[in-house]
Amino acid sequence: MSESQHILFPILTKDAQPRRFIEVLRHRHELAQLNDKLAIVEKNQTVTYHQLWERVDELQTDFANVGIQKGDVVAICSPNSISICITFLALWQYGAIPFIINYKLETLGNLCDLNIQYYLVPNNNASVHRYFKSFDHFKQTNLHEGIECYINQYVNTKKLKDTAFLATSSGSSGKAKIVKLTEQGTLFNVKSNCKALSIATNDVSALILPLGYSYGLVAQFLSHLYMGASLVILDTVFFFTQIGQILNHFKVTNLFMVPPMIRQINYLYSKKMLQIDCPSLKFLTIGGNRIETSSITKVMDIFKCKVVKTYGLAEAGPRVATNIVSNPEHPNVESVGRANQGVEIEIVAQKNPDSQGVGVIKIHSPSVMSGYFNVRKPTNVVPFKSVITKDLGYVDTEGNLFILGRKDNHFSIDKQSFWYRDIENLLYKNFPFLKISIQKVRYSITIKVVAMYDFIIDLEKVNQVLVENFGAKAKKMFKIEVLKTNAMLNEK
Repeated sequence: MSESQHILFPILTKDAQPRRFIEVLRHRHELAQLNDKLAIVEKNQTVTYHQLWERVDELQTDFANVGIQKGDVVAICSPNSISICITFLALWQYGAIPFIINYKLETLGNLCDLNIQYYLVPNNNASVHRYFKSFDHFKQTNLHEGIECYINQYVNTKKLKDTAFLATSSGSSGKAKIVKLTEQGTLFNVKSNCKALSIATNDVSALILPLGYSYGLVAQFLSHLYMGASLVILDTVFFFTQIGQILNHFKVTNLFMVPPMIRQINYLYSKKMLQIDCPSLKFLTIGGNRIETSSITKVMDIFKCKVVKTYGLAEAGPRVATNIVSNPEHPNVESVGRANQGVEIEIVAQKNPDSQGVGVIKIHSPSVMSGYFNVRKPTNVVPFKSVITKDLGYVDTEGNLFILGRKDNHFSIDKQSFWYRDIENLLYKNFPFLKISIQKVRYSITIKVVAMYDFIIDLEKVNQVLVENFGAKAKKMFKIEVLKTNAMLNEK
C-alpha cells in the first residue's frame, strides 16, 4: 500500500467506532468501498470519493502553516464549488469550525464585527478580495494553490467546543443569524432527512442552493454524502439556461430548490424559453419558505415527478417535516407534512382570533442547535432539545402540520379573518410575480411585489383581483408597491 493510500482513511482503526460526523462519513465510504464512485461534479471537473478524501488530507498541513488551530472558526467566502466542498470537509476533519459564506456578504453585516479571525477566499473571487483589501487590519497570505487566507489581526477569538460547523439561518427578514450546529445533532438530522426523502447511494442530486445555508448544506450536501450519492454543482447564475441539458446528461434524480426558483421555472416554461425532459428525476424538494399550491401544480406538470414540501429552520437542524406530494389536488397539499422520524412537533396553545387548535409551533429534536454565534443567547431555544418558532399553525388528526403564518400575519375585513398567505396565494395564482412581501402599517397593508424580468405590472388589474376576492374595502386597505430589483430574494 502506498503512502497516499494509507493516508486516505486514517481516522479509525478496524474496531474503533466513529464519534464525529466527519468520521462517520469516511467510515461509511470506506465500508461501502466507494473509492472509484463519482462524488462531485462541477463543469469539467470531477472527483471520486477516493480523490475527495485524498484532497481533504492534503489541506491539513496548510491550515497549521497559517496558524489555524482546533476550535478556530474559519470562514470560506466562495460560490459553490468542488474546492469549497473539500475545504469545508478538511477544516472539519482538522478540528476547526468551518463556516461557508456564499450568499450575499451584506446579509451578515460587517464581517469585521463577526469576531472571526480567518477567511479563506479563492483567487478567482475578485469582488470578495476587493472587500477584504479595503480593510487595513486584514493580513493576506497564501493558504493553498488557488486559495488566499485573510487574517483579522485584531479580533478576540474564542475556541468553540460545542460546534461542528456554522450555518446561516435564511430568516424571512432582518439580519441573518449564524447558528452553531453540533456533531450528533447533524448526524441525527441527516439520518432523519435521508429516511424521509429515501435518499439512496445511486441518487444524483443537482446542487443549486448556496451551501452557506443549512438547507443546502445539511439537507442536500451532507445528506447525499452520507449515503454515498453523487452531487452535480450547477452555476447559480446560468442555472436556468443549463437545466434542460444538465439534468439529462448526468441522469439527475433530485433537485432542491426554494420558491422563487420554482416560480421562475414556471414562468420561463410558459414563455417557451425552457425545455425540460428528464425521465431520471424522482422528486423535487422545495424549502426555505412556503410555496403556493398553484406553483406546485405547474411545476409538477413540467417535471413529471413528485414534489416534496419540506419544513424546518436552521435552529432545528434544519429538517423537521416532510410532505411528499404526488397529487396537487389532494387536500393535504397545503400541509408541510408530518414530523420526520425522531422529531416531535407540538402546538403551544394560545388565544387565536378564529381557530381552535391553532398555536405556536414548537419543535422537539436532538438536532436543535447549541446556540447562535453572532447574537445573544436565545430565549426560545433549549439546546439539543427544543425550539419555539415564530410560526403559527395546527396539526390535523393524521399528524399533518399546517402553517398559517406569523402572529402579525393576520388581518380582518368585515369581521372575516384572513392570513397573509391568502393574499400570496391569490396574487401568485393570477400574476407572474417572483416574490411578494407583505407588511402591516397601522390599518393598511403594504404589498411589495417583484415581477418576472419582462412582465409589466398593471396595478389596476392587481387591485381589481384583490377587490373581487376580499371585498370593496380592500381597495383602501391594500397598498401595492412595485420593486424594480430582486433585492427581496435575499430574504428567500
